Amino acid sequence: MELADPKVIYADILIALANADDIVDPREREMLDGIFTQMGLGEETVAKLWLTPRTLDVAEALLKDITDARFKRCLLKDCYLLAYADEDIEPGESKFIKAMQGASGLDDDVVDAIGEWVETAVAQQRKAAELFE
Repeated sequence: MELADPKVIYADILIALANADDIVDPREREMLDGIFTQMGLGEETVAKLWLTPRTLDVAEALLKDITDARFKRCLLKDCYLLAYADEDIEPGESKFIKAMQGASGLDDDVVDAIGEWVETAVAQQRKAAELFE
C-alpha cells in the first residue's frame, strides 16, 4: 500500500492522535486494531505506521490534501471516539483534534454536531455499562 492511499492517511492520522499524549493506552490500541482490520489494512502496513507516528503538522497537511467530506467527517468521529477510548480527552489529544477540525475545512456546525454526537454516544455507553454490567 502506498503512503498516499486514503486508508493509509486515515490510519496515519489516527496513530498520530493515539501518540498525541505520549501514551498509547491498550484500549486505544484495541480500538485502532479493530478499525484497521475493518479497513482491510495489512498487518505489515499497520506495523510500519506505528514505527513512525506523524507529527501534528504532518497530520494537518495530510488531511488538507483530502477532498472527500465524508472521509473527513468519519475521521473526526473516529478521532473523538479514539480520544474517549481511555475515558477522558487529554490536553494533547484535544489540541490534535482541534487542529484536525481546522485542517478538515468542514463547517463549524458539522464539526460541532460530530463532537456532540460522540459525547452523547460515549455517555450512553457509560450509562449502559453502569446499568447492565
